[in-house]
Amino acid sequence: MTTIPDVTFQTEPALAERRPVSHRACIEGMLAHADLTFTARVATRLVGVSRSMTDFHYCCYLSDLASTHSTRGRASAPGAVGYYPKVGFERHPQAWTIPPSGGRVR
Repeated sequence: MTTIPDVTFQTEPALAERRPVSHRACIEGMLAHADLTFTARVATRLVGVSRSMTDFHYCCYLSDLASTHSTRGRASAPGAVGYYPKVGFERHPQAWTIPPSGGRVR
């Protein structure tokens, strides 16, 4: 994905919040140079976008997560609260981290 149609930002303004949508080259660069880009759709309607940078071995930084107002709070992310501690992660106020002592990295 290297661009999001302008109509998406017009019909789903929540996806444009805090993003330089009027600067096409910037948006295209943000999408083109992300290591991982995921979209969420309801039928064919774009309802969410995420961008991440990763080394594909150990670290993945989620740099951008956007969703429409109508779909916020409906994701399965709350399940992470029980999952990540089971695989050795510790809770940080803004992230899940692997403690220096190790943990179980799969």
